[in-house]
Amino acid sequence: MGTKKKHDGLLGMDSKAIGKVDKITKKIKKAKDPDTKQHLEGRLFRFLQLTAQKQEQEDPSPQPPAQQQPRFELPQQQPQQVPVGITSTAEEVARRKLRAQRFASNVDAEEREDEDLQSGGGLGRCEALDKEYRRLTSAPRASEVRPPHILECSLKLVKARWIQNPDYSAACEQLKSIRQDLTVQHIRDSFTVSAYETHARIALEVGDVPEFNSCHSVLRGLYQEGVQGSVGEFAAYGLLYACVACGLSSVGGAAPRHALVTELASLAKQQPPQDQHTQQQQIKQKQRKQKPESDQPVLLLLHHPNVQHALAVVRAFRACNWQRFVQLYEGAPAMTPYLMDKLLPPLRRQALQAMLVGCRPTKLPLSSLAQALGFETEDDAAAFAANEGAVVNFSDMVLETVRKEESKLQSKEQQQQQQQ
Repeated sequence: MGTKKKHDGLLGMDSKAIGKVDKITKKIKKAKDPDTKQHLEGRLFRFLQLTAQKQEQEDPSPQPPAQQQPRFELPQQQPQQVPVGITSTAEEVARRKLRAQRFASNVDAEEREDEDLQSGGGLGRCEALDKEYRRLTSAPRASEVRPPHILECSLKLVKARWIQNPDYSAACEQLKSIRQDLTVQHIRDSFTVSAYETHARIALEVGDVPEFNSCHSVLRGLYQEGVQGSVGEFAAYGLLYACVACGLSSVGGAAPRHALVTELASLAKQQPPQDQHTQQQQIKQKQRKQKPESDQPVLLLLHHPNVQHALAVVRAFRACNWQRFVQLYEGAPAMTPYLMDKLLPPLRRQALQAMLVGCRPTKLPLSSLAQALGFETEDDAAAFAANEGAVVNFSDMVLETVRKEESKLQSKEQQQQQQQ
């Protein structure tokens, strides 16, 4: 009862309000977590403000100017009037000022959570390393978007997880979320290139060609803006993707011609990336002193070793030169073999037909077939040939180049000759 009288003289509230204040105060004393304690103190501050406003509305009688100040704000010049029985010291006044400032900061933080990204300065305030990817249906909020320094840590975490446990669905979701946060903040720098290049390489590794194309199209725009990155490597991927994306049903057709011409035209206009290979070539040209610097030809992106290798692959594929294609496959740089895997099936199919026709009527050893088509074992070559309709003699490990109907006719002719 003594406590209630004390609160009643200090706050001027009814018994229900005093009971609620006591409950919140007890929770504040029991709270061990600083964030929970800060939240409860803000809740108590808002409740006291609402109670003061209600009391002012219920008591319309005019009051002297000294009492028209808010009940729970400390005057800046005059000392606060303390009820009888409570001593006001400098330490107590300072503690109350700090508490009032903390309550004000909580209110500002809650108001900032509702503001969108554009009004919040263009940068997010989320500090979560992992965030679920969701399509935006409204303006992004600053509290839900991660700033660049958090995104860098998140990308490192995705790479480390991919090396330990390559889960593509989880990695793709996190990389899409990183790309989305970069897009809504209009960040287009070297870190943006690194994020898109990482996603493109992982997509190639698992065979997700559409996702690779999505990343590659953004990278092409970033490279044209002058942002540094692996320009030569992804220019080579673009050439190979031009063949893969056309969905070739036969080798050497005219279907990929338009896509290849467009890709080559874009490469011919681009300047080379200022990477280690380009710098080494420029140093060699200066050391040889074959021509003055003014007469030296402009080094285009087409001279990059990855691009040269991709052009050789395209030429071998369109000419149905499977032996050259297999040679290039063995020495393919970076992630190029993953795109060449998409071109191997139609090329092997054409090569098998040519070898069966060229070796007829002799039998074709499976060892020669495996070596010519780039199979690791003879069993793999036999399975491929059987799947394509060829006759495989597993006892002798050879391919029968004569068709079944022709072999039957030859056996009949031999029987007739023996009878005669």
